[in-house]
Amino acid sequence: MNNIWWRYITRANLFAQNIVDCLINEQSVALYLPRYVPWYDTLFYIIEDGVVNNGLQREIKIIDDSDDEPGRILMNLFCKKEIRAQYRIGKSYATFLGQQQASTLSSAVVWVRGLTANRLSQWQKFIPEYKRAVSKNNSCAVFVLEVRNDSIQQIPGGVESISFDSSISAYDKYTFCALGIASTGYSTSMKAYLAELISNVCTNDVELCAACIRYGIQFAKNPLECLQLIESTENHSDGTPYDVEDAIKELDYHIWESQIRMIYPMIEKYRSDFVNQHRRDIQKALPIENDFGDCIETPEDAEIGLLYSLTAQGAIQMMNNDEYSILRHYKEARNSLAHIKPLGYDEIDRIIRCI
Repeated sequence: MNNIWWRYITRANLFAQNIVDCLINEQSVALYLPRYVPWYDTLFYIIEDGVVNNGLQREIKIIDDSDDEPGRILMNLFCKKEIRAQYRIGKSYATFLGQQQASTLSSAVVWVRGLTANRLSQWQKFIPEYKRAVSKNNSCAVFVLEVRNDSIQQIPGGVESISFDSSISAYDKYTFCALGIASTGYSTSMKAYLAELISNVCTNDVELCAACIRYGIQFAKNPLECLQLIESTENHSDGTPYDVEDAIKELDYHIWESQIRMIYPMIEKYRSDFVNQHRRDIQKALPIENDFGDCIETPEDAEIGLLYSLTAQGAIQMMNNDEYSILRHYKEARNSLAHIKPLGYDEIDRIIRCI
Protein backbone atom coordinates (compact mmCIF):
# COMPACT_ATOMS: atom_id res chain seq x y z
CA MET A 1 0.00 0.00 0.00
CA ASN A 2 2.88 2.40 0.71
CA ASN A 3 4.14 2.04 -2.87
CA ILE A 4 0.64 2.60 -4.29
CA TRP A 5 0.43 5.87 -2.39
CA TRP A 6 3.89 7.32 -2.99
CA ARG A 7 4.58 5.82 -6.44
CA TYR A 8 1.21 5.71 -8.22
CA ILE A 9 -0.86 8.55 -6.78
CA THR A 10 0.23 11.42 -9.00
CA ARG A 11 -0.05 14.30 -6.57
CA ALA A 12 1.55 12.32 -3.71
CA ASN A 13 4.46 11.44 -5.99
CA LEU A 14 4.68 15.07 -7.14
CA PHE A 15 4.71 16.23 -3.51
CA ALA A 16 7.79 14.07 -2.84
CA GLN A 17 9.39 15.14 -6.12
CA ASN A 18 8.93 18.83 -5.27
CA ILE A 19 10.97 18.29 -2.13
CA VAL A 20 13.68 16.47 -4.12
CA ASP A 21 13.76 19.27 -6.72
CA CYS A 22 14.28 21.90 -4.02
CA LEU A 23 17.15 19.96 -2.47
CA ILE A 24 18.79 19.32 -5.86
CA ASN A 25 18.63 23.08 -6.47
CA GLU A 26 20.09 23.59 -2.97
CA GLN A 27 16.90 25.27 -1.82
CA SER A 28 15.96 24.87 1.85
CA VAL A 29 12.40 23.72 2.60
CA ALA A 30 9.83 24.34 5.30
CA LEU A 31 7.93 21.05 5.13
CA TYR A 32 4.42 21.12 6.57
CA LEU A 33 3.18 17.61 7.32
CA PRO A 34 -0.12 16.41 8.82
CA ARG A 35 -0.51 14.59 12.12
CA TYR A 36 -0.47 11.24 10.36
CA VAL A 37 1.99 11.12 7.47
CA PRO A 38 1.31 8.14 5.18
CA TRP A 39 4.31 5.81 5.43
CA TYR A 40 6.75 8.46 6.60
CA ASP A 41 9.78 6.17 6.16
CA THR A 42 8.86 5.53 2.52
CA LEU A 43 8.60 9.27 1.88
CA PHE A 44 12.05 9.77 3.37
CA TYR A 45 13.59 6.97 1.28
CA ILE A 46 12.04 8.36 -1.92
CA ILE A 47 13.55 11.76 -1.17
CA GLU A 48 16.89 10.21 -0.25
CA ASP A 49 16.94 8.14 -3.47
CA GLY A 50 15.96 11.18 -5.51
CA VAL A 51 18.84 13.19 -4.09
CA VAL A 52 21.36 10.39 -4.72
CA ASN A 53 20.08 9.53 -8.21
CA ASN A 54 20.39 13.14 -9.31
CA GLY A 55 24.03 13.26 -8.34
CA LEU A 56 23.74 15.63 -5.39
CA GLN A 57 26.80 14.90 -3.29
CA ARG A 58 25.07 15.44 0.04
CA GLU A 59 24.02 13.13 2.83
CA ILE A 60 20.71 13.70 4.56
CA LYS A 61 21.24 14.05 8.29
CA ILE A 62 18.11 13.81 10.45
CA ILE A 63 18.24 15.67 13.75
CA ASP A 64 15.61 16.25 16.41
CA ASP A 65 15.05 19.81 17.50
CA SER A 66 15.60 20.90 21.09
CA ASP A 67 15.20 24.12 23.04
CA ASP A 68 18.79 25.17 22.30
CA GLU A 69 19.84 27.89 19.86
CA PRO A 70 19.83 26.40 16.30
CA GLY A 71 23.45 27.37 15.65
CA ARG A 72 24.69 25.79 18.85
CA ILE A 73 22.78 22.57 18.05
CA LEU A 74 24.48 22.40 14.65
CA MET A 75 27.91 23.29 15.99
CA ASN A 76 27.78 20.49 18.55
CA LEU A 77 26.61 17.97 15.95
CA PHE A 78 28.72 18.88 12.92
CA CYS A 79 31.93 20.46 14.22
CA LYS A 80 34.87 18.60 15.67
CA LYS A 81 36.12 19.53 19.14
CA GLU A 82 39.03 21.58 17.80
CA ILE A 83 36.69 23.61 15.56
CA ARG A 84 34.25 24.24 18.40
CA ALA A 85 37.18 25.51 20.48
CA GLN A 86 37.69 28.31 17.94
CA TYR A 87 34.28 29.84 18.64
CA ARG A 88 34.36 33.15 20.53
CA ILE A 89 31.53 34.99 22.22
CA GLY A 90 30.57 38.08 20.22
CA LYS A 91 30.19 36.27 16.92
CA SER A 92 26.87 34.61 16.18
CA TYR A 93 26.74 30.86 15.72
CA ALA A 94 25.28 31.40 12.25
CA THR A 95 28.24 33.51 11.15
CA PHE A 96 30.76 31.17 12.76
CA LEU A 97 29.29 28.09 11.06
CA GLY A 98 29.05 29.83 7.71
CA GLN A 99 32.76 30.57 7.82
CA GLN A 100 33.76 27.04 8.88
CA GLN A 101 34.18 25.02 5.69
CA ALA A 102 36.12 22.39 7.64
CA SER A 103 32.90 21.23 9.33
CA THR A 104 30.67 18.52 7.82
CA LEU A 105 27.70 20.87 7.98
CA SER A 106 28.41 22.59 4.67
CA SER A 107 27.97 19.37 2.67
CA ALA A 108 24.85 18.10 4.45
CA VAL A 109 21.12 18.22 3.99
CA VAL A 110 19.97 18.84 7.56
CA TRP A 111 16.46 17.51 8.18
CA VAL A 112 15.17 19.02 11.43
CA ARG A 113 12.21 17.20 12.99
CA GLY A 114 9.93 18.12 15.87
CA LEU A 115 9.67 21.84 15.15
CA THR A 116 6.96 23.93 16.75
CA ALA A 117 5.79 27.23 15.25
CA ASN A 118 7.98 29.12 17.70
CA ARG A 119 11.05 27.02 16.98
CA LEU A 120 10.46 27.30 13.26
CA SER A 121 10.69 31.06 13.64
CA GLN A 122 14.12 30.71 15.27
CA TRP A 123 15.40 28.42 12.53
CA GLN A 124 14.08 30.71 9.81
CA LYS A 125 16.13 33.54 11.31
CA PHE A 126 19.22 31.37 11.52
CA ILE A 127 19.28 30.12 7.90
CA PRO A 128 19.61 33.43 5.99
CA GLU A 129 22.26 34.68 8.44
CA TYR A 130 24.18 31.44 8.02
CA LYS A 131 23.94 31.61 4.20
CA ARG A 132 25.19 35.20 4.14
CA ALA A 133 28.30 34.17 6.08
CA VAL A 134 29.25 31.48 3.53
CA SER A 135 31.80 32.69 0.97
CA LYS A 136 30.59 32.86 -2.63
CA ASN A 137 32.53 29.85 -3.92
CA ASN A 138 31.99 27.65 -0.89
CA SER A 139 29.24 25.10 -0.30
CA CYS A 140 26.35 25.76 2.04
CA ALA A 141 24.15 23.41 4.04
CA VAL A 142 20.59 22.85 2.86
CA PHE A 143 17.77 22.48 5.38
CA VAL A 144 14.46 20.67 5.62
CA LEU A 145 12.43 22.14 8.49
CA GLU A 146 9.67 19.63 9.30
CA VAL A 147 6.58 21.03 10.99
CA ARG A 148 3.55 18.95 11.95
CA ASN A 149 1.11 21.77 11.46
CA ASP A 150 -1.64 22.56 8.96
CA SER A 151 -1.02 26.32 8.94
CA ILE A 152 1.34 27.65 6.29
CA GLN A 153 3.59 30.64 6.79
CA GLN A 154 5.76 32.35 4.23
CA ILE A 155 9.32 31.72 5.31
CA PRO A 156 11.77 34.53 4.52
CA GLY A 157 15.36 34.03 3.51
CA GLY A 158 14.82 31.76 0.52
CA VAL A 159 13.12 28.86 2.33
CA GLU A 160 10.45 27.19 0.18
CA SER A 161 7.15 26.19 1.84
CA ILE A 162 5.76 22.79 0.84
CA SER A 163 2.53 21.61 2.48
CA PHE A 164 1.10 18.09 2.38
CA ASP A 165 -2.47 19.25 2.94
CA SER A 166 -2.22 21.88 0.20
CA SER A 167 -0.74 19.33 -2.21
CA ILE A 168 -3.08 16.40 -1.59
CA SER A 169 -6.82 16.46 -2.34
CA ALA A 170 -9.78 14.25 -1.42
CA TYR A 171 -9.67 12.91 -4.97
CA ASP A 172 -6.13 11.59 -4.40
CA LYS A 173 -7.35 9.66 -1.37
CA TYR A 174 -10.30 8.28 -3.36
CA THR A 175 -7.94 7.24 -6.17
CA PHE A 176 -5.72 5.48 -3.65
CA CYS A 177 -8.71 3.57 -2.27
CA ALA A 178 -9.87 2.69 -5.79
CA LEU A 179 -6.45 1.29 -6.67
CA GLY A 180 -6.28 -0.61 -3.38
CA ILE A 181 -9.64 -2.26 -4.07
CA ALA A 182 -9.07 -2.80 -7.80
CA SER A 183 -7.74 -6.36 -7.51
CA THR A 184 -10.72 -7.64 -5.49
CA GLY A 185 -13.45 -9.72 -7.10
CA TYR A 186 -16.29 -7.31 -6.33
CA SER A 187 -18.41 -5.74 -9.07
CA THR A 188 -17.26 -2.45 -10.56
CA SER A 189 -20.10 -0.58 -8.83
CA MET A 190 -19.32 -2.15 -5.44
CA LYS A 191 -15.63 -1.29 -5.84
CA ALA A 192 -16.55 2.33 -6.61
CA TYR A 193 -18.86 2.48 -3.58
CA LEU A 194 -16.25 0.96 -1.26
CA ALA A 195 -13.59 3.41 -2.47
CA GLU A 196 -15.95 6.35 -1.90
CA LEU A 197 -17.05 5.08 1.49
CA ILE A 198 -13.56 4.42 2.86
CA SER A 199 -12.06 7.66 1.54
CA ASN A 200 -14.92 9.65 3.11
CA VAL A 201 -14.80 7.90 6.48
CA CYS A 202 -10.99 8.10 6.78
CA THR A 203 -10.79 11.74 5.68
CA ASN A 204 -7.39 12.73 7.10
CA ASP A 205 -5.61 9.40 7.50
CA VAL A 206 -4.41 7.56 4.38
CA GLU A 207 -2.98 4.66 6.37
CA LEU A 208 -6.37 4.19 8.02
CA CYS A 209 -7.80 3.97 4.50
CA ALA A 210 -5.37 1.13 3.78
CA ALA A 211 -6.36 -0.67 6.98
CA CYS A 212 -10.06 -0.39 6.07
CA ILE A 213 -9.43 -1.62 2.51
CA ARG A 214 -8.12 -4.90 3.94
CA TYR A 215 -11.58 -5.57 5.41
CA GLY A 216 -13.11 -5.33 1.94
CA ILE A 217 -16.86 -5.90 1.76
CA GLN A 218 -17.00 -6.38 5.53
CA PHE A 219 -16.30 -2.66 5.88
CA ALA A 220 -19.37 -1.84 3.79
CA LYS A 221 -21.44 -4.20 5.96
CA ASN A 222 -20.26 -2.89 9.33
CA PRO A 223 -17.85 0.06 9.19
CA LEU A 224 -18.17 0.79 12.93
CA GLU A 225 -17.04 -2.69 13.91
CA CYS A 226 -14.12 -2.56 11.48
CA LEU A 227 -12.95 0.82 12.77
CA GLN A 228 -13.06 -0.40 16.36
CA LEU A 229 -11.11 -3.55 15.46
CA ILE A 230 -8.44 -1.51 13.68
CA GLU A 231 -8.08 0.80 16.67
CA SER A 232 -7.72 -2.10 19.11
CA THR A 233 -5.42 -4.37 17.05
CA GLU A 234 -3.33 -2.24 14.65
CA ASN A 235 -0.91 0.71 14.57
CA HIS A 236 0.36 3.14 11.97
CA SER A 237 3.59 2.26 10.17
CA ASP A 238 5.49 4.55 12.57
CA GLY A 239 4.07 2.73 15.58
CA THR A 240 1.52 5.35 16.62
CA PRO A 241 -1.94 3.95 17.42
CA TYR A 242 -4.93 4.62 15.21
CA ASP A 243 -7.40 7.18 16.52
CA VAL A 244 -10.84 6.54 15.03
CA GLU A 245 -12.81 8.79 17.38
CA ASP A 246 -13.44 11.49 14.76
CA ALA A 247 -14.29 8.92 12.10
CA ILE A 248 -16.85 7.26 14.38
CA LYS A 249 -18.30 10.59 15.45
CA GLU A 250 -19.09 11.51 11.84
CA LEU A 251 -19.67 7.96 10.62
CA ASP A 252 -23.38 8.16 9.77
CA TYR A 253 -22.89 11.40 7.90
CA HIS A 254 -19.95 10.09 5.88
CA ILE A 255 -21.85 6.90 5.02
CA TRP A 256 -24.79 9.01 3.84
CA GLU A 257 -22.47 11.35 1.92
CA SER A 258 -20.92 8.37 0.14
CA GLN A 259 -24.34 7.04 -0.77
CA ILE A 260 -25.49 10.40 -2.10
CA ARG A 261 -22.47 10.46 -4.40
CA MET A 262 -22.56 6.82 -5.53
CA ILE A 263 -26.02 5.31 -4.88
CA TYR A 264 -28.30 8.27 -5.52
CA PRO A 265 -27.16 8.52 -9.19
CA MET A 266 -27.98 4.80 -9.54
CA ILE A 267 -31.49 5.49 -8.26
CA GLU A 268 -31.86 8.35 -10.76
CA LYS A 269 -30.59 6.08 -13.54
CA TYR A 270 -33.23 3.51 -12.59
CA ARG A 271 -35.93 6.22 -12.60
CA SER A 272 -34.83 7.42 -16.04
CA ASP A 273 -34.88 3.87 -17.42
CA PHE A 274 -38.29 3.26 -15.84
CA VAL A 275 -39.69 6.39 -17.46
CA ASN A 276 -38.36 5.33 -20.87
CA GLN A 277 -39.87 1.85 -20.52
CA HIS A 278 -43.28 3.12 -19.41
CA ARG A 279 -43.41 6.46 -21.21
CA ARG A 280 -46.74 5.80 -22.93
CA ASP A 281 -48.58 4.89 -19.70
CA ILE A 282 -47.02 7.82 -17.82
CA GLN A 283 -47.94 10.30 -20.55
CA LYS A 284 -51.59 9.16 -20.43
CA ALA A 285 -51.72 9.94 -16.69
CA LEU A 286 -50.39 13.47 -17.16
CA PRO A 287 -50.80 16.28 -16.33
CA ILE A 288 -50.93 15.48 -12.62
CA GLU A 289 -50.17 17.34 -9.41
CA ASN A 290 -47.48 15.87 -7.18
CA ASP A 291 -47.34 15.92 -3.37
CA PHE A 292 -45.72 19.37 -3.43
CA GLY A 293 -48.47 20.94 -5.50
CA ASP A 294 -46.36 21.09 -8.68
CA CYS A 295 -47.99 20.26 -11.98
CA ILE A 296 -46.12 17.47 -13.76
CA GLU A 297 -46.67 17.64 -17.51
CA THR A 298 -43.82 15.54 -18.97
CA PRO A 299 -42.73 11.99 -18.06
CA GLU A 300 -39.13 13.13 -17.42
CA ASP A 301 -40.34 15.34 -14.54
CA ALA A 302 -42.07 12.50 -12.71
CA GLU A 303 -40.06 11.67 -9.59
CA ILE A 304 -39.90 8.13 -8.30
CA GLY A 305 -42.55 8.61 -5.60
CA LEU A 306 -45.08 9.73 -8.20
CA LEU A 307 -44.17 6.82 -10.46
CA TYR A 308 -44.77 4.45 -7.56
CA SER A 309 -48.19 6.02 -6.86
CA LEU A 310 -49.21 5.77 -10.52
CA THR A 311 -48.13 2.13 -10.54
CA ALA A 312 -50.04 1.35 -7.34
CA GLN A 313 -53.16 2.92 -8.90
CA GLY A 314 -52.80 0.76 -12.01
CA ALA A 315 -52.01 3.66 -14.35
CA ILE A 316 -48.63 2.08 -15.17
CA GLN A 317 -48.67 -1.56 -16.17
CA MET A 318 -45.85 -3.74 -14.84
CA MET A 319 -43.84 -5.83 -17.31
CA ASN A 320 -43.08 -8.63 -14.78
CA ASN A 321 -43.87 -9.62 -11.21
CA ASP A 322 -40.57 -8.33 -9.78
CA GLU A 323 -40.78 -4.83 -11.22
CA TYR A 324 -43.18 -3.44 -8.62
CA SER A 325 -41.09 -4.58 -5.63
CA ILE A 326 -37.94 -3.20 -7.27
CA LEU A 327 -39.67 0.17 -7.83
CA ARG A 328 -40.80 0.22 -4.19
CA HIS A 329 -37.26 -0.55 -3.00
CA TYR A 330 -35.76 2.27 -5.08
CA LYS A 331 -38.49 4.65 -3.91
CA GLU A 332 -37.84 3.83 -0.23
CA ALA A 333 -34.08 4.14 -0.71
CA ARG A 334 -34.48 7.53 -2.37
CA ASN A 335 -36.72 8.76 0.49
CA SER A 336 -34.19 7.61 3.11
CA LEU A 337 -31.34 9.46 1.41
CA ALA A 338 -33.51 12.55 0.96
CA HIS A 339 -34.02 12.58 4.75
CA ILE A 340 -30.27 12.17 5.46
CA LYS A 341 -30.74 8.58 6.59
CA PRO A 342 -28.00 6.22 5.36
CA LEU A 343 -28.99 2.92 3.80
CA GLY A 344 -28.00 -0.45 5.21
CA TYR A 345 -25.69 -2.78 3.36
CA ASP A 346 -28.48 -5.08 2.15
CA GLU A 347 -30.27 -2.11 0.59
CA ILE A 348 -27.06 -0.98 -1.10
CA ASP A 349 -26.30 -4.47 -2.35
CA ARG A 350 -29.77 -4.84 -3.86
CA ILE A 351 -29.54 -1.53 -5.69
CA ILE A 352 -26.12 -2.40 -7.08
CA ARG A 353 -27.26 -5.86 -8.17
CA CYS A 354 -30.25 -4.38 -9.98
CA ILE A 355 -28.10 -2.13 -12.20
